[in-house]
Amino acid sequence: MKKKVVLLLTAIIMTISLSACSLFGGDKLGSGSHVDEVAGYTKTDGVEDYTTTDDGRKVDGYQIAFLEDTVETAWFNFCVHSVEFVDEYEGLTPSEGNILAVANITMKNTFDDPVDMYYNDFWLAWDLDADYLSYATEIAMFSDGEDLGSTYTMEDNEKFNADYVFELPENTQGPFMIEFYEYYTDNTFGNDFFIIFE
Repeated sequence: MKKKVVLLLTAIIMTISLSACSLFGGDKLGSGSHVDEVAGYTKTDGVEDYTTTDDGRKVDGYQIAFLEDTVETAWFNFCVHSVEFVDEYEGLTPSEGNILAVANITMKNTFDDPVDMYYNDFWLAWDLDADYLSYATEIAMFSDGEDLGSTYTMEDNEKFNADYVFELPENTQGPFMIEFYEYYTDNTFGNDFFIIFE
């Protein structure tokens, strides 16, 4: 009887522990922003205003998040940890009048197959209050100091951290955003993800 009680208590403790991991960020890639608003933009609770296609895909929606928030796309989760503005990175220097922005991003493949990540998957926009947004795409993608070239393949369940390097005019002003837009191989546009920062 005593042995059964010990086994039952052990099972309960393990269940509570596993639940706590799930409830308190066990699958999260960042620490969370702990704020609901940045630069007048309010964080959404996941993807909003989406429609569902006949084959069950959620498309045409959007999500607003902030630095250190984990967002979930159709193929992977990602978290933008930081964005630094620098004059040089790993031997790269900007053209005259420009500056580099280095975004540190962690991704985790949640798809059933390998996922190809391209150096121009993420976009950087600035002066979000302007009538027309200005964008820069990445010019390079580095991991552990290694230039990954134009593409990197994330294997099943792989967690991957990279620095994405952008070039933009040095007189840019915030607020800023990193954007990722889902695009399927059948030319269907998915959801749009906006990471806002100042």
